[in-house]
Amino acid sequence: MKKKFLGFALATFFFTLSLGATSVSASEVADPVIDSETSVTLEESPLADGTIIEVKDTEGPSPRFYLHRNKTVTVYYSNFYAIPSSYYYREYDKNYGWFSGNLPFISSKSAGSGYYATYRGTISAWV
Repeated sequence: MKKKFLGFALATFFFTLSLGATSVSASEVADPVIDSETSVTLEESPLADGTIIEVKDTEGPSPRFYLHRNKTVTVYYSNFYAIPSSYYYREYDKNYGWFSGNLPFISSKSAGSGYYATYRGTISAWV
């Protein structure tokens, strides 16, 4: 049984070699291209290990983060039952863009035939 397995393994090995074998002539092998202006041999290299070769500042988006502002807003409502429990507020800052956020209801005050509702909280901008 061992002889049959060994014979099968050798036949498979030689068959695989004959399928994968290709011949290449010396004229088909290309010479490596070396740029004489920038190539440096190891013997000529004036650089020590870890020497920085180049540093580039790349243009692109910088790391972004949130800026937060505390904000108090007073809003008029003609009906007490129309006062919501929070108020979405948004404002534009010429330096940072849009700040926005939901401000929770703080208090209300009677104002003639209506009500002033005060909201206080934090608004944020992604800059």
